[in-house]
Amino acid sequence: MSRTRASRCTRPSGRVQVETESLAELNRIRVQENGEPLVEVRQVCPQILAERPPALVRQRVAEMLAQAQALLPPGHHLKVKWAHRGLAEQAQLYWRAYRRFRREHPSWPYSALRRHTNRFVHPPEGQELDMTSPFGWGPEVAATDSEEITPQARTNRQLLIQVMSAAGFLNYPGEWWHWSFGDSGWALRAGLPTCPYGPARPPEGMGAASARHEAWPQGG
Repeated sequence: MSRTRASRCTRPSGRVQVETESLAELNRIRVQENGEPLVEVRQVCPQILAERPPALVRQRVAEMLAQAQALLPPGHHLKVKWAHRGLAEQAQLYWRAYRRFRREHPSWPYSALRRHTNRFVHPPEGQELDMTSPFGWGPEVAATDSEEITPQARTNRQLLIQVMSAAGFLNYPGEWWHWSFGDSGWALRAGLPTCPYGPARPPEGMGAASARHEAWPQGG
C-alpha cells in the first residue's frame, strides 16, 4: 500500500489490521518549531543505552526517556536504536533499501519498488528482551498488538508500552518499536493540527545524527 495516499488505510500485520499513517496526512501537520535544543540522551540519563551514539533527542524527549527508564524494573535499560537522523543519512538509508529491493524483485516497476521501500523498516547488548518470537524480526509481528507472538514476547512488549506511555510517548500501532513525541506522527496520533518539532541542527561538533524514537527495554 502506498504511503502517499491521502486517506487513512489499513494493512494486515499478522491477524491485526493496522491503520497506516500516510505521507499526505503527515504533511498536513503544521510545524510550529519551538526551538528546543537537541541533547545527548545519555548525558541526561546515563542508564539508557544507545546503539548509534551520539543519540541526539530534544531536551524534553530526553527527560521523558529518563522518566520511562526510571519506571523499568531493576537491571533493565532502555536501548535507543535511532534518535535524531539528518536528511542526508535518511536519504542514504532509503536508497540503500530501494536498491536492495530492486535486486530482490527485478521484475517490479519503479512505482512498486518505491511503495515497498516506503514501508521499509530496519531490522532490529546485556541481552535484548524477546519482543518477536517465534518469528524473529519481521513484518509478521511488527504490529504492536500482534496476536502471533508468544506470551513472553507479549509480556515484554507490555513492559515497553507501560513505561513509554506513562512517560508521554505515543506509539505507531504498525511498529511496536516506533514511539514519538513532538513530531508530525505524534501530532497525527494525538489528533492535533500542529507539532512543535521540525528539522533540527545537531549541536556543534556532534555531527549529523527526527523526532522519531525507536526504543525497547533490555535486561541484564
